[in-house]
Amino acid sequence: MKGSVDNIKTVFNDNADIYADKYMSVAKYQNELQQLCKLIVEDEARILDIACGPGNLSQYMISRNPKYRILGIDFALAMISKARSLVANVEFQLMDVREIGQLNQKFDVIICGFVMPYLEDEDIEKMMLDIKKLLCQNGLLYISTILGEKDEQIAKKSSDGKNDLMIRLFTEQTLSDTVFKHNLTMEYLSVLKSAQSDENANDEIIVIARNQ
Repeated sequence: MKGSVDNIKTVFNDNADIYADKYMSVAKYQNELQQLCKLIVEDEARILDIACGPGNLSQYMISRNPKYRILGIDFALAMISKARSLVANVEFQLMDVREIGQLNQKFDVIICGFVMPYLEDEDIEKMMLDIKKLLCQNGLLYISTILGEKDEQIAKKSSDGKNDLMIRLFTEQTLSDTVFKHNLTMEYLSVLKSAQSDENANDEIIVIARNQ
């Protein structure tokens, strides 16, 4: 497991610039992110952006409401450095998703953008338990991940095309079961179809759930 994690960290550190160039625009997820913002009632919502990468989702959220108090975390130092250089008025901290239980504050919103494809079952379970503890009552959880016809692992090229990464695909049922298992209620679910012209792309699924 450690070797796999170290490999993923190395790839993300090496590809921070490429990743930022490719993914800083979140126009593809405009509808889903707008829906999230509509559901947030706190004017100064405390938001945790898990595996924030170069800060693309944090940038969108702070642009929607400069009063949001956002903490972005990532285990790749190059990603954190890139986020700090690109996104103002957001705090970024070097932290592994498996360490979020150490945070001593509550959040109104937790964003989990494309984290789950890189985690093992036990790490997903721990992350969900930690998220449950960190979310305020009625707090919102935003999850985006890669959709598959069955739960499986597949090999995908890194952003620079130099490395193979094993990533996990999730069925809609598996993702829904993960949400319900931790006493979260589904507020929103969206499936984004991949472009038919890109045979290497996968469909994506986004859910917004509420803590009870």
